[in-house]
Amino acid sequence: MVVDLEPLRGTQKELIDNYRKWSEQDKQSYSARATLEKELKSFGKTITEARKLLGKGDNELQAELSEMSKSIKPIRGRMPVVAGLPLSPIIGSLNVRLSPQERITFKQGYENFKFKMATFLIFLLSGVFWVPQLDIFAATALFTFYMLMTLRESILVRNGSRIRWWWRSHHYISTFSAFVLIGWTPSGCLIWADVRRLVLGFMIYVFVVQILQTRYQLGRLYTLTALDRAHVMDTTNTESLQYRKGLSMPILIPFLWVAHAWQFLIGFRIALEFIAQAVDSYRSADVAVPHWQAAVVGISFSVLGVGNAWTTLHVAVIRLVAKVRAKKAGDVDEKKDKEE
Repeated sequence: MVVDLEPLRGTQKELIDNYRKWSEQDKQSYSARATLEKELKSFGKTITEARKLLGKGDNELQAELSEMSKSIKPIRGRMPVVAGLPLSPIIGSLNVRLSPQERITFKQGYENFKFKMATFLIFLLSGVFWVPQLDIFAATALFTFYMLMTLRESILVRNGSRIRWWWRSHHYISTFSAFVLIGWTPSGCLIWADVRRLVLGFMIYVFVVQILQTRYQLGRLYTLTALDRAHVMDTTNTESLQYRKGLSMPILIPFLWVAHAWQFLIGFRIALEFIAQAVDSYRSADVAVPHWQAAVVGISFSVLGVGNAWTTLHVAVIRLVAKVRAKKAGDVDEKKDKEE
């Protein structure tokens, strides 16, 4: 059988030529980007120095400088950026800036990841609920979930997502708490035996509420983004309310408050049992010294419960005040229209 390799040779030559062209363009692009980065840095320093020289005397020129600074924000948004904590110890100083299309894809993947993992954890925790020997698997799954969330959020923040400080802090604390749980659950600690069903039941409840809220918030977020009332890189928040108007269904607020109170009470109970057992062991040599993990988990749960409750209350008040002001402004406009 005779095979004609001429078309394949032609394709090979075309591939090599296209690669060389692309490689040359890539070098030129890298060089242009490096030059642009230097110019941006110099421009920023010049604006800062000009502001210092002007002081507070010339408001007009200060306003012009502010406008200049704002005008180059989109350029800064496309420049390379290093990972920062907690990613930098893992990947070093690599650039994590995504292209506009990659950002949208990554954000959608982040939202889908939360939904799928929450569903998986509900089934896993429900099974573990009746089998104490599998507690370590539940703790490991929780640690993996929160760790991956913090890593993904770090990339999102570097690419323009406005994730609030408490939202990120919540996942750092949860990751640490889940890590401690891995060592505490198989330790035979009596405190864990007393609270394990409360903790597992709480986690199942939280993930059910997360699924309900995430599904609703995603729909609202897509709508508000289409109406240009939300940023395209905004994400849903499944532990509390959003600051942005209209992203949380009021009917879910009581469920959130139940979660916050439940979490605080669990942490408070663990802390009290740890203190009581520590005092008993100090007074009597027959009482075992309590495991330190109980104190860490108890404090973590208490801090998370208080932080989440405060955030929910704070955001609810902000939204209520904004709603009252908007209503007053609408009433004033309506009154003016009638007078005219």
